[in-house]
Amino acid sequence: MKFYYRFYCSILYRCLCLMILLALVNVQANEEKITYSYFFSDPKIVTTQGFDQFEMEDTYQSIASGKPVLPFRMVRLLLPYNSRVKSVVVKRMNLKKLGNNFNIKIANSMLPLSFPRNFNKLLSKSQKFETTSDYPEASSYHSLQKYHGYTLLLSKIHPIFINATNEVHFASTIELEIVYTFDKANGGNEKGLKHLVDHADDVWAMIDNKDAIDNYYHFSEKSGEKSNTYDYLIISTANLIRSSNAYNLNAFKEYLEQKRGLKVKIVDVATAISQERGVDNAQKLRNFIKKEYAASNIRFVLLAGDADERAPMIPYRKLYAKIRGYNGRWMDISEQIPADFYYGCLDGDFDGNGNGIWGEANDGANGGDVDFLCEVTVGRMPVDNATELANVIKKGLDVYNYNAGTRDPNAFLLGEELFKELNLWGGDYMDDLIGEVNDHGFISKGFDTSWTIKKMYDSNARSKWTGVEASTEVNAKDYLVINHLGHSSKTYNMRINGGWSYREFKNARPFFYYTQGCFPGNFPTDDSIIEHFFTGEKGAFATISNSSYGLGPEDPEPTSTKTPGTSQILNRFFIHRLLMENEMKFALAHQKSKEDILIYIDHQEARWVIWAANFFGDPALSVKAKR
Repeated sequence: MKFYYRFYCSILYRCLCLMILLALVNVQANEEKITYSYFFSDPKIVTTQGFDQFEMEDTYQSIASGKPVLPFRMVRLLLPYNSRVKSVVVKRMNLKKLGNNFNIKIANSMLPLSFPRNFNKLLSKSQKFETTSDYPEASSYHSLQKYHGYTLLLSKIHPIFINATNEVHFASTIELEIVYTFDKANGGNEKGLKHLVDHADDVWAMIDNKDAIDNYYHFSEKSGEKSNTYDYLIISTANLIRSSNAYNLNAFKEYLEQKRGLKVKIVDVATAISQERGVDNAQKLRNFIKKEYAASNIRFVLLAGDADERAPMIPYRKLYAKIRGYNGRWMDISEQIPADFYYGCLDGDFDGNGNGIWGEANDGANGGDVDFLCEVTVGRMPVDNATELANVIKKGLDVYNYNAGTRDPNAFLLGEELFKELNLWGGDYMDDLIGEVNDHGFISKGFDTSWTIKKMYDSNARSKWTGVEASTEVNAKDYLVINHLGHSSKTYNMRINGGWSYREFKNARPFFYYTQGCFPGNFPTDDSIIEHFFTGEKGAFATISNSSYGLGPEDPEPTSTKTPGTSQILNRFFIHRLLMENEMKFALAHQKSKEDILIYIDHQEARWVIWAANFFGDPALSVKAKR
């Protein structure tokens, strides 16, 4: 018996080993590998104000605080349909020593624009950087992103690095090796195919490996005709939907359908929330938007209702970010920031670890980052009643209807003294919105010579301008775009405070308003000053403003304006996107500027401004500037 038992066990053991071996072989057989190579020309070394900077084509300059400013490239690769990445290996090749006697600038932390101004310690000597290993590594960030059913890999690669002996080296080639398998669990998911054909052009423009999109064309054929059944979802309260005011949501719907060719659906927020599951109303509402997108490929979502913290008409989500700030000493500042971005990016749930803190860097799928490529363009009309709603709709229709939607190209730029101790003035950074600017490693194109530009800047040569001066100028001219950089609060912006009547705006035509200030667009407040600029009878037809701190520039050199804050970088990207076409699409340009700033997404400062900058207005609104 013992012999037979041992024989049986031996056979069983060998069978199990064979099964495991076959399984391993099968796994290896199912793995596929692709390799992409990036090539770099020798860097140009430029010395400015005593600092050496390495300039290279198709690269940006890093902003990691306390670290050397070095060039990097953001890789955007389209991966095969339904693939699941197992590993990414990045190698620097063809190395060349550049030297070891460089004085490389050290990046400083961004400054919240409304922090107290105690900078004596900040103006001390330049920092020194030391490392015990190669800095930076060949790649410092990987994120898998979903976008309309496409899978993209975002990765930051670094062709120049410093070693432990302070030598600077350059790699003329960087190779990415990606090992992946195919996700059988989603292999038959036709919903994943549904919107591919509609968004192929957007994806093609975004990616480095253009030919990879051919892989998706095969699958998109299965989806048949384009999947759109309606374009524009309006979510509001029953009371606002039933408003009898001449300028109500149903009249707005009729206009969009008849004059703009958009198919529109209006839904009561209570009904939408009641149909979905979720841990709170914000998640239920987002799940409803996801369902409508999946079914109908909607492009725009309008949240018509305020979100006052005590009793939000339309729920909102706070997303987490943490930065360094200076208030006599460096400190960590963490915030959960009101962000309607949550309703536009529809992959994952933004709380993957389930700890109730939304938007952390490990809250995406499989512990990765959250979704940053939005499927729908979102706008909010933070109105409290039918009168405010009528004001907003009327101004929007004025923009659509006046002169066939065409306006004179007039812009008003306002810049305040930011930090006098650092010789930083808002006007210097507002000038970066004019013409072509090559700064901080990227080129942006701002207002060209066809635009008439009025500047109102603080400077050492003149006294500070006042809110009365600013509002008088706004009332006197037909400005299409107004852009502001200065100190703000929930009740103070453009040097106008909550005690001053924002109803003093008497502008003939409504304007678009952008501000980098701290907290003026904090819509859970009852009510923030930008809400008043927007919901009043006059004033703005749309705005972009911060629900938390705006992040300002911090230059260690008193004569330099070459270290823009992250809010300024986002503003430059926005103006560049806005002016790319003759028809200015404000909400879409805002959304695309957040895609552009993903080059810095491994830094909390970029997350911060993506969350904080919110769009108030009609997400489909566009204007043509006369040329």
